[in-house]
Amino acid sequence: MRASYRRAVEWIALNDNSGNGDNQKEIESYVTTLLVADLFDKQESVVAKNIVAVRNKHNILVGETDTEN
Repeated sequence: MRASYRRAVEWIALNDNSGNGDNQKEIESYVTTLLVADLFDKQESVVAKNIVAVRNKHNILVGETDTEN
């Protein structure tokens, strides 16, 4: 598999779920976001925006807990 920006963003969106997860400012500070921004010469805000878009596309709400058992 070849590394690509799209795959990196998708991996973060699907696997890196620390904190709230949908707050773009918070996502900008993820180490994984910073790494992808650096490797692919993108602004952190652009990477974070793309991560949020992938999460929205997949209806991923990170940081929510299921309180019903």
